[in-house]
Order: sequence, then structure tokens, then C-alpha cells
Amino acid sequence: MGLLGSARQVAEQLTGTRILRRVPRGLDVFDDLATSLPAHRVELIMDVGANIGQSAAEYVSRFPTARVHCFEPVAETFRELVVRTGSMPNVHCHRVALADEPGEGCVTTAGGSDSVLNHLVTGSPGAPADTGTEAVPRGTIDQFCQDQGISCVSYLKIDTGWRTGRAARGGTTPPRRIDRPAGGRSRHAPRERPTRTVP
Repeated sequence: MGLLGSARQVAEQLTGTRILRRVPRGLDVFDDLATSLPAHRVELIMDVGANIGQSAAEYVSRFPTARVHCFEPVAETFRELVVRTGSMPNVHCHRVALADEPGEGCVTTAGGSDSVLNHLVTGSPGAPADTGTEAVPRGTIDQFCQDQGISCVSYLKIDTGWRTGRAARGGTTPPRRIDRPAGGRSRHAPRERPTRTVP
């Protein structure tokens, strides 16, 4: 063991931590993409549950030539998303709730512009008394891709809280290809494996 290895070992013992050479897989999606798929070209990103554009800003800084489609159904949050991404010409914002079927829906508005507390209401709107609701258009991933002429999605982020599965079920038919899906509540913890082609 060299001097550097000995110093690392002493530091680990003194601090009670482990020093790693690189970030473990699953903690940083961008590091995962660079490490696991170094030749992967990110050309189109779908940010479902975009909130106020935190992820969109990161996508633009990491993939400056990629087109980014942001989906945020809550009106107040959507307005802030549009303002925050207004100087990013490759970011396109859509006020729609992506779900398992198109139509009209209702979303809770408990969190104001912090829509992490909001969700699409199923069936009859039974929202708690202290939350508001608003009508929103619903669409599916498949419908959006067909309408926009999109045949390949380089990266799909779905962050719709506890209703993530409803948005994912709306994207199941050809001719769609998703090179790198990610799900769950954080862009740092993708829960699905890379997929090459969706038949």
C-alpha cells in the first residue's frame, strides 16, 4: 500500500467513514449515464412532474443541445416553471398531467407553487378540506409523442409523487423508444433499469 492508500486508511479510521474513488451507482443519474452509457447521446428529455424547473436547468447545463419537454399541471407552479425556463430556448413547457388515459382531471393544489404536495385526484375529487383543487387536461406519454412526431426519448424522468405509475402506464405503445428511463421521487435515484427499445 502506497502513501496515499495509507493516508486514506487513517482518515477512514479517524472519521469512521469510507472514502470512495467514485460516486456509487444510483446516487447521481448523470454520473451513471456517463459511466454506464458513455456513448449515449441525449437528444430529447421528458421531465414529467417538472415542478418549477430545477431538473430542467440541470438538464440544460449537462446536455446543452438536447430538447427538454417539461410537464407540470398545477397552474401556479407552471407559471413559475415558464418564468424560470424562459431564457432556455430548448426547453418547452406543457401544462398537462400525464396519466394512464387522456381527458380532463383534477389536481390538488395544497402546496401552492411547491407542487411536491399536489397530486392527480382519481375518481370523484375527495381532496381534504384544507386543500384546493383545479381542473387540468390529462394526456398520455404515447399521445404526446405521437402528436409531436417523437419516435425516440433519450431520457424520461417521471416524478409525480405517489402516482408515478399512472404516468408510466400512459407510455406503452410503439413507435416509441426510451433509451434511459428514470422513475421515483428524485432525479438522483432512478428506479428503473436502462431500456433500449420498447416494442
